[in-house]
Amino acid sequence: MKTKYHPEKVIPGLARIALERAKDNKCVYSEYVRGHWQQTGSLDTGCNNADLIVWYQMNMPTEFASKEIKKQRKQV
Repeated sequence: MKTKYHPEKVIPGLARIALERAKDNKCVYSEYVRGHWQQTGSLDTGCNNADLIVWYQMNMPTEFASKEIKKQRKQV
């Protein structure tokens, strides 16, 4: 069964703020929820993590890719 994503449910300004605040792309949705809570007092964002990721891939692919976790080399 194919899942349909809903990037149109993402609030663009809030998505941009979440990307700026996030340390890496794994915690962007948490920052999105936090920002939504601060602005509205509600935890129900109307979108999920998959919707947000699709929105980033469509609208801010370079910025989103730059937040990837970089593996650190062990120093000997």
